[in-house]
Amino acid sequence: MPHVARFKIDAIKELFQQLRYAPRDTQLRHVAATETLVYEIDPEQNYPLDFVVFRITGYRPETTGESVTCVGGALREDLGNFIQRITWEQELTEEQRGCRALSMEDVAQRLQVSPKTVQRYRRLGLLCHYVMQEDGSKRLACFEDALEQFTKNNARQVRKAAKFSRVDHEAEAIIIEDAINLHENEKLNLNRIVGRLAHKHHRARETVRQILLRYDRSAERPIFASQQTLSQHDQRVVDRALRWGIPAARLAKRFGRTRSAIQRTGHRARRRFLQQLDLSYVDLPTFSLVDPETVILNAPIVTGDLSDVYPDNDALTLIQAQHTSSDHTEETALIGAYNLLKKRCGEAISALSEWPTAQVLDRVETDLRWSDRLKNRLVEHAIPTIVQRLDQNLHAPLITQPPGVILSLLPMAINIVSDLIETLDPGRGQHLEGVAAFELDRTLSRLSSEQPSQKAAARHVPGSLPLPAWRYALTQWSKRFNLRADLVPHLHELEETSRNMIQIRYGLAHCCPQTYRDLAQRFDLTPRGAAQQIRQITIELRRLVRDQSKS
Repeated sequence: MPHVARFKIDAIKELFQQLRYAPRDTQLRHVAATETLVYEIDPEQNYPLDFVVFRITGYRPETTGESVTCVGGALREDLGNFIQRITWEQELTEEQRGCRALSMEDVAQRLQVSPKTVQRYRRLGLLCHYVMQEDGSKRLACFEDALEQFTKNNARQVRKAAKFSRVDHEAEAIIIEDAINLHENEKLNLNRIVGRLAHKHHRARETVRQILLRYDRSAERPIFASQQTLSQHDQRVVDRALRWGIPAARLAKRFGRTRSAIQRTGHRARRRFLQQLDLSYVDLPTFSLVDPETVILNAPIVTGDLSDVYPDNDALTLIQAQHTSSDHTEETALIGAYNLLKKRCGEAISALSEWPTAQVLDRVETDLRWSDRLKNRLVEHAIPTIVQRLDQNLHAPLITQPPGVILSLLPMAINIVSDLIETLDPGRGQHLEGVAAFELDRTLSRLSSEQPSQKAAARHVPGSLPLPAWRYALTQWSKRFNLRADLVPHLHELEETSRNMIQIRYGLAHCCPQTYRDLAQRFDLTPRGAAQQIRQITIELRRLVRDQSKS
């Protein structure tokens, strides 16, 4: 699923988790009811949660005590997010809706506003859906009837935005001339000049900033030659390139910046990613111990071998794997460490400076990588329960089902368990095996009527049931901080020292994930040298993958 905004209201997030596995027709009915509700919401009013649930589902929950209320503005944003998340899991088409689906660019053109204004409108109640395209992809779009309703409800604001005057060439030239004079006569920097001119010319600060940066990119004598900032697109390119192992010096040459400037750009991009994460955690009683990190994060099950127990790319092998019973003591230790690491990361991210150092970022990212390995182990603990409950609800072994049934039910069950881990509380006597069994039975009972009857057992061979790499979707940061799935099978082809180094870095054997500083101490390197070694090993792994694809 693409990156979407986080829910602001926990109750709406919980409602989505409850409804995301409902039958397709039920989900679409919920979407239609949610749309109707959004158009009625006053952002200045508060709305009881039981009223919201009733309007969406038709079910009035029993409540005890004081009713929970939601602020209208936050509720409207969350319901728009709710609609996007639900429709992402459906194959919604224009034909089913009965009207045209407009891209975000089409909406901007229709309303005569900028794409950024369209994004602001989405927070004000412009409802968007993920719609299936002819090529099988999904695209965020706005149906014409939803656009008409938004325009009707916000007619004054839409008309005002459409009449907003663009900066013509003459006005732009005056702004540039004023900037040159301020820079030469008063030696002001870019930000101060932008503020001064935005007030003088009655324009937005960002409008003035973009005019000056655009001029500097094409001028023979730029105003702010040493102060230009990279565009957002270029910043994303730098971030991705650095994560892929491209040297900062090479990027500096391409973008006309110093090596230090490129590194700072990468650091800020990493900081932005971290600040967008939802690091909510279960506050366990053990956190009140004296020095809980020393106690909880030093348990052998937490610091030991966290390499994968079960395969992740073949459903048949996963089902046939030798499943062992779960150990509640180990499970409790894993849950405690998982939540404590998220707590520690959240606090560290809140304390990040505007220009964080590589060492501080690496510490936070390593903790997140560690927490991801712990969650991976927790999901593996639940694999026997998943297979068992699927067998029981299907009244036949899962392995005898058609490929479509296996490849839909197994990932769905893993996602359910993954979501349950986020709220599992051993302090309340909850164990993953019992909670997962209950939730799986409840979900599968709703789906049982939709499963086709199986007249004859299907036969499968290894490799015939390719399973999506579920380990890379367990957390918001799994894909970013883990070694790429296609590189892992080639680790055995590396020289021993290189293999050990990258396995230790990513927590794939012997110990939990390690920072570059930890690696430097183990292999008698500097932290920078350790980072360079990991970069070179990753490049070698990518070469092995390319060579295999060519052969």
